[in-house]
Amino acid sequence: MKKIIITICILGFFWLCNPIRVKRDSFKNLVSVTMDLDHSAYVEGFTRSASSRGTQYSREIKNDKNTPTAIYFKLFVSNNLNALTNEAYIKIDDKITKLELIETSVGSQVVTEKTNDLNIKTGKIEEKSSTSSMRVLTGKMILNSELEKAILNSQKLQYRLYAQSEPIELTVSSSQLNTVKEFLSKSGQEAD
Repeated sequence: MKKIIITICILGFFWLCNPIRVKRDSFKNLVSVTMDLDHSAYVEGFTRSASSRGTQYSREIKNDKNTPTAIYFKLFVSNNLNALTNEAYIKIDDKITKLELIETSVGSQVVTEKTNDLNIKTGKIEEKSSTSSMRVLTGKMILNSELEKAILNSQKLQYRLYAQSEPIELTVSSSQLNTVKEFLSKSGQEAD
């Protein structure tokens, strides 16, 4: 009995940690496959920063046919970077392909951080707060079936987006690449 409970817990843990979700939609009569990954982001320059949080991959399967994969990027960047242009690139191994970035937007996010510090002189706890802001850049890229097939056979994957003329590189780690390949391989039979 103990082994069964442990096995169920382990399987449940891996099921919850899997970033790939396969869902059947009986109203639309299709299966949607989605995945969230955080890719490593890099922008040149000492005063510039970028991080990628929540890059979402999405596609639908209807009548055993896949729609092209859509990739939704969400970048948190320093305030001195501007909106994303519609020019984007994907690098699969050593082959670079130009793609169009669509549905771009610019937003902002303000973060207030509060800390409690002990003042040694007075013995009292003092609350300090700091506020910072950053821009949130979003955009969408569509992968055609040729690019999807190339990714399935690749060893490296990288994206390059541009905030005006500033390149922002998103690197897909080898473990993430394996997850992307698993995502692209989903047939819809796994739907719950």
